[in-house]
Amino acid sequence: MSGRTKAGVQDGPAEELASFLRWLRRRPDGTDLTYAEMAGRIGGKRYCSAATLSRADQGGDYIPRIETVQEYARACGATPAQLQHARRLLSAARRLRALHATASRYDDPKAGSRIARQAHPAIAPHPNYMRGRLDFQNGLRSYRREVGNPSVRAISANAELSGLHITKSTVHRMLSRGMDPSWEQVQALLTGCRPGKLPDLRVWRQAWSRIFGNYEFSPDSGLFVPDVTVRVRDRFSAAVRR
Repeated sequence: MSGRTKAGVQDGPAEELASFLRWLRRRPDGTDLTYAEMAGRIGGKRYCSAATLSRADQGGDYIPRIETVQEYARACGATPAQLQHARRLLSAARRLRALHATASRYDDPKAGSRIARQAHPAIAPHPNYMRGRLDFQNGLRSYRREVGNPSVRAISANAELSGLHITKSTVHRMLSRGMDPSWEQVQALLTGCRPGKLPDLRVWRQAWSRIFGNYEFSPDSGLFVPDVTVRVRDRFSAAVRR
């Protein structure tokens, strides 16, 4: 028996969790377990009716209970590693929903920022509303958490696989001690956190430029410095050569 046709996963905080659950539900012959079959395997436990299991993999803003996610995975024959991954995706979906709720309160930058910070003081503002270095650093930390909290080693390795370079020590400094990063370092960190699905790099680039200024690499100092300094120095060097 094949499962009924169902609409695609809805975009939103629970999107990745829902996609993973649907992948577990797919049988080797290409058909899907029905929700009734899954509920029968579970044996009538709370929060595990066929209707509840169907909602669990719809995505969007709906975050299922952990009991539902665990029994859904077990009914599909998930391995212990797959079950643990489902729990991590559930935690990430919860954090992402909280982050979305916070970002929506920033529609009014004056009143919204105060309300949002009171409601979720540990969550950074959306990049559009970052005001300083601390906001930017907290934003990087929040993004790392919302995609499952990958290790510093994993971030560095994922970035390298994507053709970008960032050392483990640089990742650590950007996330914990704070530093004025180059845009290339920011891009590498964001890519390394979740290489398969990047955030909106445009808004991150705008936030970086707004907070740290337009920086360019200075070969003389080996540092990223404001581009106006680079242009003045280059003009002075050209005048001397004449």
